[in-house]
Amino acid sequence: MADKIQMKFNGRDLEVEAGTPLIQLSSKLGEKIPHFCYHPGIGVDGNCRLCLVELTGAPKLVPACTLSASEGMEVTTNSEKVLKARKGVLEFLLINHPLDCPICDKAGECPLQDYTRDYGPAHSRMEDPKNQGVKHKDLGEFIVYDSERCVLCTRCVRFQRDVVGREELLVRHRGDRSRVDLFEDHLLTGSFTGNLADLCPVGALTTRPFRFQARPWEMKKVESHCTACSLHCRAATWWKNDELLRLTPLSDASVNAWWLCDRGRFGSLLEESETRSEMRREGESVPVSASDAFERAKELLLKSGKRSAILAGSRATVEELDAIAKLQRIFRDDLSPFVDLPEERAFLLALEDSDLELKSLSGLDDFDRVVLLGDDPEETHPILSLRLRALPSAILPGGEDLPARLREELSGEDRLLLVLQAPLLRKVLSGKEVLELVAARSGETKVLFLQEGMNQRALALAGGQGTPVMEALDQGELDTLLLFGLDPALDFPEAGDWKDRLARAGNLIVQSVGLADHLPSAEVLLPRRASADLEGSLLNGMGKERELKSWQPVAGSRRTDTDWFPVELPQKEEVIG
Repeated sequence: MADKIQMKFNGRDLEVEAGTPLIQLSSKLGEKIPHFCYHPGIGVDGNCRLCLVELTGAPKLVPACTLSASEGMEVTTNSEKVLKARKGVLEFLLINHPLDCPICDKAGECPLQDYTRDYGPAHSRMEDPKNQGVKHKDLGEFIVYDSERCVLCTRCVRFQRDVVGREELLVRHRGDRSRVDLFEDHLLTGSFTGNLADLCPVGALTTRPFRFQARPWEMKKVESHCTACSLHCRAATWWKNDELLRLTPLSDASVNAWWLCDRGRFGSLLEESETRSEMRREGESVPVSASDAFERAKELLLKSGKRSAILAGSRATVEELDAIAKLQRIFRDDLSPFVDLPEERAFLLALEDSDLELKSLSGLDDFDRVVLLGDDPEETHPILSLRLRALPSAILPGGEDLPARLREELSGEDRLLLVLQAPLLRKVLSGKEVLELVAARSGETKVLFLQEGMNQRALALAGGQGTPVMEALDQGELDTLLLFGLDPALDFPEAGDWKDRLARAGNLIVQSVGLADHLPSAEVLLPRRASADLEGSLLNGMGKERELKSWQPVAGSRRTDTDWFPVELPQKEEVIG
C-alpha cells in the first residue's frame, strides 16, 4: 500500500497516497483539471498546455499532467493566472477550428465544447480566413480524419506507437499547418484502430460505421460487455430505438484496461437478431406470428414425449443454460442438452481445483515471459495480444512435437504465464499432463485457458451429466430437437457433417442467430436476440462472471428468449401417456 502524504489542493489540506497523478486526484475531488493530451493509458506528453496550474515554489505555471502528489506540495488550479492561461490556450486552438458543431459527430460529448464554455473566450478575434485542412481522409478501414478539427494532442500518434506498437502515424509540417498524417500513405493496420476515435478529444477522428448516424442525446447508453470472444471486455452499447449503433470501451483493469478491439467493436454491429417466426406448412416455410411459432414448438416437443431433446451452444447465457437443463429433465433426464466438450470440461475442473489459474489481466507486468500454445491470440482474443505486447513471448503452434517443446519452454525459474488455447486439448495435448508440468516448475506459473465461444466455459461446465444429445441423435433416439444459442462455426469445429447429423431428427426447432439459413428444412424457426441484445450473465476465460445488459430494460420490462419454455408441464410420464 502506498504511503500517505500531506499536501494542499486549492487551499484544502489533504492526505492522499504518494504518487497519485494530479489530474486523477482533481477528478476525485470534483475539481477536474481540463486537458487534451493526457490519457492514463498512454502517459504524459505535456504538449496541449491546457492543464497548467500553479505550483508553490515553481517560477512558472506547470502542466498538471507531469505532477504526482508528494509531501508538502501546494497546488492551485483555479487562480486568475491559471484561468487566463487556459483562456489563451483555448483561443489559439479555436483560431482555425471550424464552427461545425451542428454536423460534428463529437457534438454533445466533446471536451473542446465543454472547456470553451467553462474557460474559453466568448468571441473570436480572428479576422483573417481560417486555414482549410484535409477533410474526410481515410486513415484505415474504419477511421476517417478531418484535420481542421484536430487540436494536435497526439493521442492517436502515441497510441499507435506506444500501445499498439505500430509506428504508422506522425505529425507532418509545422506551426498552424501541422496535421496528423500517415507514414508514406500506408493505411492503418492492426486490430485496435477504433480506439483512435475514442481517444480523439474532438471530432477529428471518427469511425466510418458510426459517422453521421446519431447524437449522444438521441441514444441510450447501456453498460454491458463485449461478446466477440471469451474475455468479455467491459463495454458500453449505444442504441437508437432498437438499433445498435456503436460499442465503446469502459475501463476495466482486469480485462481490457481502456481499450476495445475492432473485432468486438465493429463485429457486434454485424450480428443481427433473428426476427423471423416461421413454420412449415405443406412442405414450405411460411411466416407466422411469434405466438403461433411458440405454440407449434411446444406441440412438437410434447408430442414427441421422451423422444424430444434440446441442444444448446455457446451463445446461450448462464441463465438460459439453467432453463434448458430444467426443460430437458421434463422430456428425458438421462440426456445432457449441451454441446459436449469433454476435454475442456475435464481441464477446467482440474484447473479450478488447482491454484494455477490466472484470474485477472491487471498483473501481467509482473511476469517475466509468456508461452502461447496455439495460434496468435490477436486472431482469436485480440485484447490479450495487446496487453501481452511488452512481454517476451514464444508461440508454440500445434504439432506432434508440441509436448516436447512445451517441456523445454517450461524450464527455468522465472515467472511465467502459460496461455493455452482450447482446440489443442482436442488434438495433441493432455490437459492433465499440462497441469502436471506447470505444477512441477520451481518458478511461479499461472495458466490462462482460452476458449473460443462467447459462453463456452459455462457450456463446458454444464455438460457431462448424461448421454450427449448428438450421440442419442446418431442412434436414432430423437424425433424432435430444439437448437438453442448455437454457434455453428465454433460449436461444431470438427463436425463437417453436422448439418446431416442434425437433419436426422424428424422435427428441427431452431432458435439461434445465423443458423436457420443452414437448415432450411427446419420445422419451426423462432426469434432469437443477437448477443449484444441479451440479458443475463456469462463466464469469461478467467472464470469471472460478466453481466450482459440491453437497451430494452431501460425502456421497460420484456420477455426473455426462454419465456416460452413449457417448464410448467406435468411430469414426463403423464405427458407421454
